[in-house]
Amino acid sequence: MTREAVERIGRKEHPCLGDFVAEDDPVGVLWAFLVAALFRDEASRPHIEILTPTGKAIWFAGVLDGEVCNGGFHQYFSNSSGKYAHETLFALYELRAVAVADLLQRAIHTFPAKRVPEQRKERNDELGKTNAETLDALDTEYYALAKVSGEAVFEQILSYMRQRPAERIIKD
Repeated sequence: MTREAVERIGRKEHPCLGDFVAEDDPVGVLWAFLVAALFRDEASRPHIEILTPTGKAIWFAGVLDGEVCNGGFHQYFSNSSGKYAHETLFALYELRAVAVADLLQRAIHTFPAKRVPEQRKERNDELGKTNAETLDALDTEYYALAKVSGEAVFEQILSYMRQRPAERIIKD
C-alpha cells in the first residue's frame, strides 16, 4: 500500500505535503517517497540537493530520529548524517520539535568546540573527546520523549505536514 501511494504521488508534477496527509500513514508514505527520490540512482549518499527547505527539514529530522533510536547520539554523529548536525538543529526548530532540538543542542555542546565538524574523520576524532556518559544520558532523555504524546519527531513531522499542505518537498 505504501509503495502504491509513493508511485501514485511520484507521478504528480509537484508533490506537496497535502498529498501525503491524505494517506493512511502520511509520514510513512512521505518517508518512503523521500528515500526513493534521494537514492534514485542507488547512490550510497542521498541527493539532498534536490530537496526544498521543507524537504530538508523533514529529512534531517527523520534521519536524526532513526540514528538516535538505533544507536544513540554517538551513532548519529559518527555516521555521515552527523555532518548535518547544525542543519538538523535548525530543522527541528522549523518543525517545532523544540524538546528534541534541545537534546541535539546539548549533544552538540559535548564537542570540545561546541561545534560538530562536517568532515567525518575530524568529527569522529572530536567525538572521541566527548563525554560518553553525557551522550548516554541524552539518549535516555531522547527515548523518553518518544513516549510522550506529541514530542516524538514523527508526530512533529505529521503536525508540520498538516499545517503546511501546499509545501513542496522536491525542487523543480
